[in-house]
Amino acid sequence: MTNESKRRIRDFELGRKSKTRKSTLTSSLLVGDVSLAGSAAEPLSSWLADTFNHNFDLYDKAVDAAYNATHIGGSKLHHIVDGQHSILGAFRAVQDVSPDDSWTTELYQAGEHLLRDTMSKSGANPLFSMDIDTYHAVADVVAKVGISRTYFADALTVNGPELFGGSIALVGSLIMAKKADPSNLSLLGGSYVMSAAVSANPLLITVAAGSLAYAAMKSGDYKGVAVQAGKGAFASGSALLVSSLVGGPLLGCVAGAMTAIAVKQGMDNPQKAWERTQALMQPAKSTFDQVSRQLRKMKHEPTRA
Repeated sequence: MTNESKRRIRDFELGRKSKTRKSTLTSSLLVGDVSLAGSAAEPLSSWLADTFNHNFDLYDKAVDAAYNATHIGGSKLHHIVDGQHSILGAFRAVQDVSPDDSWTTELYQAGEHLLRDTMSKSGANPLFSMDIDTYHAVADVVAKVGISRTYFADALTVNGPELFGGSIALVGSLIMAKKADPSNLSLLGGSYVMSAAVSANPLLITVAAGSLAYAAMKSGDYKGVAVQAGKGAFASGSALLVSSLVGGPLLGCVAGAMTAIAVKQGMDNPQKAWERTQALMQPAKSTFDQVSRQLRKMKHEPTRA
């Protein structure tokens, strides 16, 4: 074998391994995405709230003072409407706790409280707040297009699982953005869109939009990006549907993950997926044929008196 032949074989093997690694990474990111948006989200949210969402000191009392005095918005909405759970609102609330505090201490205490509030089941949004009248006015408008008040409130905040899901998606998108081929980034972007829509995750939809926009800009093939995004959305949607039907945090998560991988592989290699499906169905087909022949035989046998 010549040196040139050896080089070609080596390049082929390296290319194949590279494609395998990319496929494995994409599948792993897809599984992580649907797991945190699906059946694993509720138990994880409860655990995070029980573990981290506690008040300890005067700074916490200061940030929660408006809610404790009026109970405005209730437990599910006050992080949005009480005016003290944005970065600016919390910073202003802690300024009178101690006259000796520097502004960096006050900013740290405000941020630390908001981070723990993000671990609550309802979540928080440190970037903005609105008064209760504005919230109800906007909620009334979006309700006319079929968006429930519960979903709308969820879409305005980020809780623990949504924060983790958005962070994993961001890291995955940054990794894929460095690759020469933007197709996997498009697929992940489509998956993130579906998961964000199901889980009402504002952080994830931002990552999804950025991923798809960058993939389209990098490739210039808008149709190709749309096709890959559709595949990702279909894989994610299928996994979330199966996860919800199976139920249970562990079993539902496993079923959703297996569905995501199976659907992705089926779309990547439809011919191979069809051959595997036929191979799996062959025993059942043989059994069905045997039962059918036996039933026909019994039907034509004379009935004994």
